[in-house]
Amino acid sequence: MHPIIAIGPAISLTLMIIWNIKPYIPRLLPSGSYLQPFSSELWIADDSTILREGITDRQKMLGDVVENTLPGKSRNEIIRLLGLSSDDSLQPTLRFYLGPARGAFFGEVEWLKVYLDHSGHFKNYEVFRED
Repeated sequence: MHPIIAIGPAISLTLMIIWNIKPYIPRLLPSGSYLQPFSSELWIADDSTILREGITDRQKMLGDVVENTLPGKSRNEIIRLLGLSSDDSLQPTLRFYLGPARGAFFGEVEWLKVYLDHSGHFKNYEVFRED
């Protein structure tokens, strides 16, 4: 039996297992995301996206926001807590600027994208970088 044929089923089984447990694996947030508890006043402050010692206030609160503040909240509640979104209000997502990307060299910025379910409540999130 050819070696590739022999390992094919093992690779397929491994990929199926990974695909099925992926939703249960905790997401790792960037370094510094758990330095500060969430404060709506601090989040929406004009200087919340300015770097202080390499990290912004929003980035410091990110862990608490996505794990404790957003779950169960509606679009309106999220906007009341985090301010207006950068996305179009008709979209099933909300987008919030976090500041300059941590560890970036070429002007990348960091965003929090909040996904809403069919009833307009928090479903999931993504932290991404953009030029």
